[in-house]
Amino acid sequence: YPVAIDSGTPPVTSTATVRIDTFDPTETAVCITYSLLESGFQAKQAAIETALAETIQFKYATCRCATWKYTAQSSEVVACHYCVQNNATDAASGMSLVKDFVPQSDLLTFWRLNTDGTPTAMLQTAAFSSATVVKVEG
Repeated sequence: YPVAIDSGTPPVTSTATVRIDTFDPTETAVCITYSLLESGFQAKQAAIETALAETIQFKYATCRCATWKYTAQSSEVVACHYCVQNNATDAASGMSLVKDFVPQSDLLTFWRLNTDGTPTAMLQTAAFSSATVVKVEG
């Protein structure tokens, strides 16, 4: 267990339980190319992740999407995202539960029209108007 100790008077000690989840990006991550500067991606990252989650909530009602990593090149950002199927493990009460990730195959079905990376209509809505999706890859 991690322990934190302060240098105050009286000293206070706290403990915490930390959960570390791992995932195989080849089974869970999808990389999306956005027509966007890095600063724009950083400013819109939370909104993009929310918009991505909203596209799959018809199947995963309490899902959450996040960015695993991203790279920026001139006016494009390639961001690799993963999604968790539900929020059951978000609270301490769910500590013993397995974190279920949305399979990459589902994300590609919902977000990629064909193998050349053309995004589906789900990624061309008003929610993505300020972060235009150019390509979707597994």
